[in-house]
Amino acid sequence: MTIWKCFLHNQVQYTFFIILLLIASMSCSKNLPRMGSKTPSQLFNSCVNLSIDESFDLAIECMEIFKSKFPHTKLAQEAELHIGDAHFERKDYDFAIESYLFFLKQYPYHQKADYAHYRIGTAYLKKSPKSIARDQSMLPNALDHLRIITRMYPNSSYIGLALNSLHETKKRIAKRNHYIGRFYIRTGQLKAAIPRLKTVAYEHHDSGLAPKALFLLVQCHIKLNQLNAAKDAFSILESRYPDTKEHSGAEKKLLKVATQQAKKQK
Repeated sequence: MTIWKCFLHNQVQYTFFIILLLIASMSCSKNLPRMGSKTPSQLFNSCVNLSIDESFDLAIECMEIFKSKFPHTKLAQEAELHIGDAHFERKDYDFAIESYLFFLKQYPYHQKADYAHYRIGTAYLKKSPKSIARDQSMLPNALDHLRIITRMYPNSSYIGLALNSLHETKKRIAKRNHYIGRFYIRTGQLKAAIPRLKTVAYEHHDSGLAPKALFLLVQCHIKLNQLNAAKDAFSILESRYPDTKEHSGAEKKLLKVATQQAKKQK
């Protein structure tokens, strides 16, 4: 009997939920532009205006209906982009990325493909937590799409924006690798720290963290008794960042090792 009561209770809740959805849907539909009373261009502009008014849910529904009504038109292609934009503006970055990726899959040579790549890269960047201590696994995806613009669309009107997002992405990747490298050093995992620090030093030398990474590399290699590798890291530090405290600090460490070796040979 108890099970039956629970079943009835759940069924009532589910039915109530469905009724609420239907009411909400009917309410939204009343605010949509009338499909039969406008030309495709007028209807498309009406959908765009919903986004301008920040009625993003309605804008998405309007664009979806537009696509189904005029599926093989240039405006239908534009509608796909606007759906992504509406999701982006309301910070639903997962849905925005899916929409833009679908657009690129359907229309890879569209004149606004550069825009789609820019928005995907920026969405991945915005989706990534600002705290470097948290998961940053989306950043490589951001890097890939933003680099596509700089390499394939150098004359794009979005190149400036893409470069700004690319710089921020690379800076965060460098910070993340530097953070993990230092963590490995603190926990005595020097071999695991080295690849992270090399990524910062060699792939993100414009991040501002390269001198610090090179200094830590010298330190790690000395502790692992890899003196040639330590000297290689120091030579880069000396040639690129001679006036930094990291350079003078690394030099002192190598001189100390050289002095100790000289004493042992006597």
